[in-house]
Amino acid sequence: MTEKASLSEFKSARFEKKVKMIFQKSYDNFEKEVLVQGKKSNKPHKVDLHAWKFKGLFESVRIDTWVKLSRKKVSKNIIENLHESIEDVREAKKARMIDWSPDNVFIASSEGFDSEALKLAKKYKIYCMRVFEDGFEFVGEMKPVSRWNILFNQILFFIASIIAVLILIYLVNLFLA
Repeated sequence: MTEKASLSEFKSARFEKKVKMIFQKSYDNFEKEVLVQGKKSNKPHKVDLHAWKFKGLFESVRIDTWVKLSRKKVSKNIIENLHESIEDVREAKKARMIDWSPDNVFIASSEGFDSEALKLAKKYKIYCMRVFEDGFEFVGEMKPVSRWNILFNQILFFIASIIAVLILIYLVNLFLA
């Protein structure tokens, strides 16, 4: 093995470890380099990182996440190929050929994304992450929702529901009076 190939493998492993550490904050279970069969394709699709967790009442709902790793700038073609693979796997899940398909899809890049890739990622609901030496940021218009945003939205929905019930009670009393 040449020194250049060894350095490249080291950088790839370090990048993969960084991305896994990011997802460990939200997910409990991980698999690396998983092969998952689609419905139409003859050969299985490679998932760089499959992360999943259980949530909901009694943790009965499984949330699966497909993470693609890219150590180069992500182009429109990479997003298109990823989307085709995901749709093929989702079709296989619907046909009960496999036991999981992604609920969330992320692509992590150390070199960024071109503008066409970001537009397609938004269209296909793929989250784009730029990973740096000292952290990461979400790029493009697709941003994951934080727990605080979810809680805030639930509180607003609860308040709106109470107001709607009070207005309904008022209107019923008005018409019955």
